[in-house]
Amino acid sequence: MRGGSTQMKFFYIPGACSVASHIALEECDADYEGVAVDVFRGDTSSHEFLAISPRGFVPVLQTEDGAITENTAILVARQTG
Repeated sequence: MRGGSTQMKFFYIPGACSVASHIALEECDADYEGVAVDVFRGDTSSHEFLAISPRGFVPVLQTEDGAITENTAILVARQTG
């Protein structure tokens, strides 16, 4: 996570497969805000989260162009972006 105004939000579950995308964001020095999601608390079924990820998938990278909801797609998007 970097300072300044962020254009992206990264929703992740700590310790889950989303760690690969989290590492990639850090390695490419991306400007993003990390948002930990607690599935046991029901975060993935809240109206706010489903507005970002309609199927409740995690991880999610919310960009100015929309949301990317697949770990592999996030990795590819960061590599090409």
